[in-house]
Order: sequence, then C-alpha cells, then structure tokens
Amino acid sequence: MERARFRSLDVFRGMAICLMIIVNTPGAGSEPWPVLDHADWFGFTAADIVFPSFLFAVGNAMAFGNLKEAYQIVDRQGIRVLRDPYTAKPYIKFYTTKRTGGGLVNFEAIKLMKFATS
Repeated sequence: MERARFRSLDVFRGMAICLMIIVNTPGAGSEPWPVLDHADWFGFTAADIVFPSFLFAVGNAMAFGNLKEAYQIVDRQGIRVLRDPYTAKPYIKFYTTKRTGGGLVNFEAIKLMKFATS
C-alpha cells in the first residue's frame, strides 16, 4: 500500500529547514543581517519564526498518520478496589484501578517520511 505524500507539507518543511540553516550560519566571521537576528524583547523577525514553523510542520505530519491502524488498545476485564495505605481509621479511603495497555501493531501506518531517489 503506497502512502500519499503531501507535497505542500514537504515544501513547507524544507523551507523551514532552509531558513534554520540560513539563520544559524550567517557566514565566517560576519555579522548577521538584522532580519536574521532574534528580536531583543518586543518584536518579531525571521529568526523567531523558524522553530514554531518547524513544529507546525511536524505536528501536521503526525496528524496525517493513520493512528487507528498503528496502535491497538487492550482493556482488561474488571476493576480492582484498593484501600489507601496512607489514611488512618476512621477516615479510610478507597480507590479503584483499571488496567489498560496498548502497543504498536503496524509500523507502516506511522512511517511518515519516506526517502526515495528518482
């Protein structure tokens, strides 16, 4: 099953990484342009948008993954009732626990980055 790629998301991620490289390497011994330097306190420059845009691209890529196919949640039968060991008489408290678990079943459903040569 071939997964569809979102070209616009790939381009956006590539532009974010390109801007990250430009901001972090201004040149050998040269001063960075003012637009590529972080704002002192108030303000907003191109350097301040690099990390949020990269997080936006990563979050969108995770949203496109098929998590229902990837994970399986297991639910055990029954609820345990336990006595709280830190309360003393006459104020004894109880709490309940229910065991659930899960695991990764299909690795192909969450592989988001595929490298290919053309």
